[in-house]
Amino acid sequence: MRISDTEYTKVLQMEQDGELPISNIEATATPLQTDDAELVARIVEELEAEPDVREEMVADLKARIDAGTYKVTDEAIADLIIRRSKADNIR
Repeated sequence: MRISDTEYTKVLQMEQDGELPISNIEATATPLQTDDAELVARIVEELEAEPDVREEMVADLKARIDAGTYKVTDEAIADLIIRRSKADNIR
């Protein structure tokens, strides 16, 4: 999953403003209706059918690494780790 700077900033702002739906989920939670439960079951089934690895992405990255054209800076890696960690904490 990729999280852009724009998405990350938007979620942080929503959290600060108390507009993040997840932040008040306990107060607003209601039992799933039959249609909702069926939708959730269908979505779960479709997600489970997806492969764990995106083969086309792996093949592209492998080709770029082998060709020596894939370059990532230490700063970019650190930035992604920090952004991912913060995004995971919001959930």
